[in-house]
Amino acid sequence: DEQDQLAACLNKHGAVLGIREHMAAKASSYSSALQDLPTLQLGNNQFSNIEMLYRQAEILITDYSSCFIDFMLTGKPQICFAYDLQSYAQSERGLFYDLETVFPGPICQEFSSLLQALDGALSNDTSTLDPGYAFKRKIFFDFIDDSNAARVVQHVKAEFLESVSA
Repeated sequence: DEQDQLAACLNKHGAVLGIREHMAAKASSYSSALQDLPTLQLGNNQFSNIEMLYRQAEILITDYSSCFIDFMLTGKPQICFAYDLQSYAQSERGLFYDLETVFPGPICQEFSSLLQALDGALSNDTSTLDPGYAFKRKIFFDFIDDSNAARVVQHVKAEFLESVSA
């Protein structure tokens, strides 16, 4: 039933769900479970660098993956599907960050809230955007421009000139 609801939501918006299993996952459980839905396989074999996919993706749905941090640079909506949050946080691997503090979007623990968040994001409903998105992005990034390489060069030159003059 949940797969049918997800397929209906994707079809309603003319959307396709890109699936990228965790690099350590060998079972391909998401790919197998969702194979009859409008999906694209975006695994390591097809795209070795996930960052290439961020520009084309309109929304990120993730669980506890740190990929949400890099995706923040796009400013696009994100949804956390944390269906096993208590178990994961307390007994499995644990969390590096408090999700409520750092995740820039809804944290859905039930499928119904995931579906609602996805439908809102695909509808371009701006009320679904996290008003703290910019603040949360600032937790991880000092700069959100395209000048990091120039800053590195400038820093290296300054260090070099300082060492020469010393």
